Amino acid sequence: MSGYAAASPEAPPAAVQEQLREGTLVEVTGLLKAQDLNGRFVNRAWRGVIVKPLNSDGRYGIWLLPTSPGSANAKTIRAAEKAVKADNLRVAESESEKAKRILPFLKMYKEEIVNQILGRARGLDVPVEEGGRPNTADDKPRVTPVTGETAKKSWRAGAEALAMLHLCGVNLENELKEESGVDNLYTDWLLCGASESETMRVVDGFAIKALDTIGIFDDAGDTFCDVAPLLKTVPGFAMLSKALDSQFQIEDSLTSGYNNFVTFGNGKDAEQLGKSIESNNTRFSRHSGPGSLKSKKALRESQGMFDEDDVS
Repeated sequence: MSGYAAASPEAPPAAVQEQLREGTLVEVTGLLKAQDLNGRFVNRAWRGVIVKPLNSDGRYGIWLLPTSPGSANAKTIRAAEKAVKADNLRVAESESEKAKRILPFLKMYKEEIVNQILGRARGLDVPVEEGGRPNTADDKPRVTPVTGETAKKSWRAGAEALAMLHLCGVNLENELKEESGVDNLYTDWLLCGASESETMRVVDGFAIKALDTIGIFDDAGDTFCDVAPLLKTVPGFAMLSKALDSQFQIEDSLTSGYNNFVTFGNGKDAEQLGKSIESNNTRFSRHSGPGSLKSKKALRESQGMFDEDDVS
């Protein structure tokens, strides 16, 4: 692989593999040339995060960190992931240092995402049932946050996810714009027009998207909001979506995508209808996500597939 020392066919010792887990901050050496676009250079080594486990070639997937927090962009993100052998990696922080780094994001996750989801739901007269049963495809919109130790576990996972996004260069306070068509972290979101009436930051966008997946914006169950596609590729995003899944007992919190199957059909049907009803129809040709529970059920039924509970 260009830019790296030759691969070693031997797997590192088990003790080393135990240290080099996914999500671990590492120092990376052995690069044969400087990285022009990204890489935080500290103590004669590049800083990175392990994003993929050891492969058959004896290498780990490493996401090189940008030169400064909040400085990630399309170019640095496309060049960020590298394959590096274990001999060129060294753990860059202790467990206590990692916990200290994550701690500030616990408040952000709880107050600016979880509590915002609850507040916006109540403001729209959507029932909030703490500790209630999980949503089903047949429910009307309802928000069911978990409680107790399960909630605390979700808080920790959400904080770690936000810390990872921040470490990889995402500015969580950055203002968002909708439907720019530009491949950017902050300007290619779909937020149901929310940014037209109030300033929306990245953390606000996450809250709006989770509510969209729950189905509070559309009785039919379609999802009309979407995170910028580029942001979905950054380490920490999938982790945050799973944390919110656990927090609110739903599926695909942030990954449900723009899925208008119930209202507009699927694939070319949706794209053609979009062209006929609006001039800016880029959303209809976006890669759609899985949608809400209700839209998933409608899609299964349209394909002749039924849930066991629906068959007598």
